[in-house]
Amino acid sequence: MATYPIRPPRIASPSYDNWRQGPASGTFNKGALVYWDTTNKVFTECSANPTLIAGIALMGSGDVLDGGGAGPQLVNYNVSVAPITSSTEIVMTLGGTYAASDIGASYGIAKDSTTGNWYVNKADTTNTRVRVLRLVNNPEEQYQVGDTNVRVIVQVLPSYVQTGY
Repeated sequence: MATYPIRPPRIASPSYDNWRQGPASGTFNKGALVYWDTTNKVFTECSANPTLIAGIALMGSGDVLDGGGAGPQLVNYNVSVAPITSSTEIVMTLGGTYAASDIGASYGIAKDSTTGNWYVNKADTTNTRVRVLRLVNNPEEQYQVGDTNVRVIVQVLPSYVQTGY
């Protein structure tokens, strides 16, 4: 069975043509799950078992905070975020060994302590935040039952989606 690395999340659909910009707080990587801090008016990386998820960072906060070389997404030193809704499909790594029963299951999410990338925490069935819809259809990686850290399409459970910011 194959083992794959834990890679950062990304939006699968719909497209994120309506991305948002705002100041960032703290340090986070491109692909981080973020929420809008309504008190301080900044995007902040989610913590463990987040109560709200606004979107996925399209750039790391370091690209913003150091003020250099971030390219065309750097506007007024704001971080770009792809907002999510309860229907947004997100590509994430499913941490653990893939089983056919994972499709349709709800799991928690966690941040990998080595890479800083967010992944679906198959071991967490108590603090569920996402529902697994299907495997990623990738011709380069033909995932099979028993593979570890496969890429899946998920949706954030509606009660954890932050809107209106």
